[in-house]
Amino acid sequence: MRKKGFKTSEETKRKMSLSHKGKLSNFKDRHHSEETKKKISVANKGKIRSEEAKKRYSEAKKGKLFTEEHRKKISEAHKGRFGDKSSNWRGGMSFSPYPLMFDNDLKQFIKDRDNNECQNPYCNGKSKRLNIHHIDFNKDNCSQFNLITLCDSCNSKANKIYRWQRLYRKIIWSKYE
Repeated sequence: MRKKGFKTSEETKRKMSLSHKGKLSNFKDRHHSEETKKKISVANKGKIRSEEAKKRYSEAKKGKLFTEEHRKKISEAHKGRFGDKSSNWRGGMSFSPYPLMFDNDLKQFIKDRDNNECQNPYCNGKSKRLNIHHIDFNKDNCSQFNLITLCDSCNSKANKIYRWQRLYRKIIWSKYE
């Protein structure tokens, strides 16, 4: 290991190079047993990664091509997960039309009430486009207590996971206390 502030001589570099020949030089070249892979998977489940970490992972994956076999496995894993087979399916409610009262005036009123900002306190700020979200997922319930301003990114997350309902209700009710 090189110490900070010290220069490594060419002779030392050559010796180090020779000593590492045939050894696994970096993490991606290592092969883990199936048991170790499972342990790593369990340890990483549910971890929240920083934006910097996500960026590093994304950069590392760029340029890597999947084998045909791997693509087939991915395809098989996703078969049957659309429409009513999906865990996010809610009876086709996304295809029903919005009521007439859900017009541009109402949307603007909600955006103004929310200071034209995404109301999700955990928003990553990537998306600038604002949407009006129905907290209870009922398009016919256009009460101002059921509507909240979210950016595209947060709205798409909220439409998939019910856990955001409680948080958004608290935010809206705090505006009217």
